[in-house]
Amino acid sequence: MSFTSFSLTTIFIASLATLLIACELGHRYGLRFKQTDQISTLEASMLGLLALMISFTFSMSLSRYDARGIGVLAEASAIDTAGRRALLLPRDHAIIAINLLRSFARSQLDLTTSPQTDDLIASARKRMAGIENALWTDARRVVEADNTSFVSELYVQSLNTMFNEHQKHVTALQARVPDIVLLGLYAIAVVSLGFTGYVSGNNPRFWRLPIYITAILVASVILLIQDIDRPGAGLPSTGFVSISQQPMLETTEALDHCLAEAEASNAQP
Repeated sequence: MSFTSFSLTTIFIASLATLLIACELGHRYGLRFKQTDQISTLEASMLGLLALMISFTFSMSLSRYDARGIGVLAEASAIDTAGRRALLLPRDHAIIAINLLRSFARSQLDLTTSPQTDDLIASARKRMAGIENALWTDARRVVEADNTSFVSELYVQSLNTMFNEHQKHVTALQARVPDIVLLGLYAIAVVSLGFTGYVSGNNPRFWRLPIYITAILVASVILLIQDIDRPGAGLPSTGFVSISQQPMLETTEALDHCLAEAEASNAQP
């Protein structure tokens, strides 16, 4: 079972509880056993390793977040180009193509503004594959009608680019920080906070506040990493960090104008 199967609220509560338990257990052992300078050195090493692991994991999630943002812009631009070139096709084919492109853009918009689950992505990809087939079928008819037309060649090229950018975007949506990396981060955090609690045995009266604050900060940073790694719609169940879909929204509006232009042209005698 993946971490994405759980809500961020559940993950934060479980993370914080685990880290606090590690602190308490470490402190209890610190009270029972005599501490040495070596333990303090080991604590510093573990905290340094934890900082390195957090930095590494945060970098992984941020690179995937950037790839999703670039994917939105690239795919929206490719769809917009295909829509504008579709206006150059014969009237009937232009209306069919633009309608299909509108459905394609809206399906992609629905996908990226909904909670990202494997079932949802699989369903959306199946639906969009059907639209792709319909676009190719119509494009083939245009080429068969006039295979010497430079316009049809440009349109087919734009469809190729659009499908390639779509595949890249969907791949970016499915890319996650591997669960084994997150498990390693949790393991290092638990051990580090455990050693911190162990060393706090030297000061049994005023140890909880600083260590508890540290545990809350570590749990919050880990939560932020997983939030960035979830390309959701800014909802509590999917993550508050969302990717702007403005380029795709603008593309759908542009396609609406293209369709109106094509229909107006079709209405002319």
